[in-house]
Amino acid sequence: MFVVLGCCGGQYRQRVVAETLLSQRRRVSVRSARRPRQGAERRRRRGAEVSIGDVEAWPAALEREFAAPNGVYVLFRPNLRLDTGARDNNRRESTIATAIRRPPRVPNVVLL
Repeated sequence: MFVVLGCCGGQYRQRVVAETLLSQRRRVSVRSARRPRQGAERRRRRGAEVSIGDVEAWPAALEREFAAPNGVYVLFRPNLRLDTGARDNNRRESTIATAIRRPPRVPNVVLL
């Protein structure tokens, strides 16, 4: 299984990764912080597992998800607010990095 974070919205790169994996008949799990859109429903119909929730709100679920995948693809859309942006970005990155590092470790990770 491959996990792709953030591809249910308008994120072009994540969408391409998820669609490419699905076209190769790979098992794909997609996660998004926002409500599903047409893209999420399209990927669900093609066989992807779709979950909605903020990374910070579901670290335990993230750790369970990362327990068995062949790879994880994460591309952040950074929070650019001057007052809270750096803190929010660091917290999200830390949550994901912690889940990735827990045994068994994910063998292939793209974190941008």
